[in-house]
Amino acid sequence: MSNSKFDPKEAHKLTDPRRLEYESPELVWETLNLASPGVIVDIGAGTGYYTIPFCEKTTEGLVYACDSSPEMLEKLNERIPSSCTERIITVKNEEKSIPLDSGTADLVIMANLHHEVEDQQGIIDESVRLLNSGGLLTVIDWGPKESPIGPPLHMRVSGDVIAGQFRAAGLIEIQQHEVLKYHTFTVGRKL
Repeated sequence: MSNSKFDPKEAHKLTDPRRLEYESPELVWETLNLASPGVIVDIGAGTGYYTIPFCEKTTEGLVYACDSSPEMLEKLNERIPSSCTERIITVKNEEKSIPLDSGTADLVIMANLHHEVEDQQGIIDESVRLLNSGGLLTVIDWGPKESPIGPPLHMRVSGDVIAGQFRAAGLIEIQQHEVLKYHTFTVGRKL
């Protein structure tokens, strides 16, 4: 679907504090209403925008920060706070193949990645494979409406399309949360 991947040379944009104004990991965490997940998998983790705060929210949980870019994983490793050095594990992955065991995760999150993926259903299916029974898949991505930042409109994917991909992967209790200014926020649960 896409022909444009995020350029690691633009990584500074991922940690720009102004991002909190329209995409807050704290708000996402609160909306998900998670107890204390034991294992979180962040696919397309980039520099750790969700990886780090989610690690800090769990007391003992592990976060697998997966990215296809070694440069991004290197930048993420440089940012890991001491409270999370033993609990964030960086993983190099291929676009739709995450080298983790099936049924590993309580939560899989993909943020600002879905519009870049060539085989969107494939990465959804792979994410579901990673979830344990009852685990949640969360996809946050740029909504299909004009915004002053973000990818071109033709690359964006609606929440309804993502929800359809979730249904095709067998997820249940699919919800769309309208809490982020420019983003869709879709959640589904594995049986």
